[in-house]
Order: sequence, then C-alpha cells, then structure tokens
Amino acid sequence: MKRNVGIASVLRRYLVGALAVGVLTGCEPNAPTSGSGVTARDPSANIGATTRFDPLRFSGNWHVVARLNETGKIPAREALAVSYDPMTFRMVMLGADGPKTYAYSGSAVLHPEKGEPLVVMWVDEGFRTAVLGTPSGKVGYVLDRKPKPSPDRYIAATKILTFYGWDISRLQRTK
Repeated sequence: MKRNVGIASVLRRYLVGALAVGVLTGCEPNAPTSGSGVTARDPSANIGATTRFDPLRFSGNWHVVARLNETGKIPAREALAVSYDPMTFRMVMLGADGPKTYAYSGSAVLHPEKGEPLVVMWVDEGFRTAVLGTPSGKVGYVLDRKPKPSPDRYIAATKILTFYGWDISRLQRTK
C-alpha cells in the first residue's frame, strides 16, 4: 500500500536527519562576494551534508537544472558525468569545464585537490535530484537525472538551499 506523504513532512524528515546526524562543515569567515557585493549564502549559516549519500548511487549522468547565477543571464544547461573509484576513494565529476577530482572520506563533504569542499546537502531517496554547494556560496547547483526535474523535488531542493542560508533569488533554472 502506497502512502501519500506530503512534501513538507518529507522535507522536515530530511532536515531533521541532516541536523541531527549530518556532518556540519565550517563556513569561511570571509566568503567571496559577487560584483553586486551580495554573497550567495549567509556565511554565518550552518551548511549540512546529507547522511543518505552513497558515492556509487550518486555516480552516473546528471543535468545541472539550476545554478547560482552571478551574471544575470540564464545559464546554459550542462551535463555532468560522475564516477567513483572505490579503490582510491576518488570521485570525478566531468562537466563542460573539464574533470574535477574529489576525495571521498565517508561523508557527503567532497574534498577537491585544491579549493573549498563541495557539500552534497540533499539527495532524494531515489538519487534523482541533488543539491550541492560550497560553504562560501561561490558554487551552488541543483542536479537532476533528467533535464526537467519533477516540480516537488525541485521545490524541496530550493527549500534545502533556503534552510542552509542560500539566496535562492540568485539560483536560476538553466535553459
């Protein structure tokens, strides 16, 4: 028998799990600012990593369906291929700007060879939609396995971003 669970109760469960058990990372005290002088997220807000993260299930093809937009122009849609090597504990994300390698240490906080970590703040139970970003707010994405995510999962993604201090007015859907 299938239960009809409202988005609010599902979101509440994810947020409680992220806060109660999630890995909390520190925020940079001097987060970068955009040309407008407004940061993409409140650097004093905590940022949490999902406890549901599984690098093998996260592997595969994703679409960047929304991203932090610094330019004011609607960003182009980008495909992203993610792979995980369990022998080296490395994840590789291949996008338009080339491959980026991250160390996986058992949590959804992925550490690049250089720069700040990439935090997987949320992924739905089916690993169809995910929210990623950096503590500074310089990078923020909503990913989906399809070019157009389901409306309920996209709404949940924006609520996660809001909860973690992001200015979602600067997060734009890709075309």
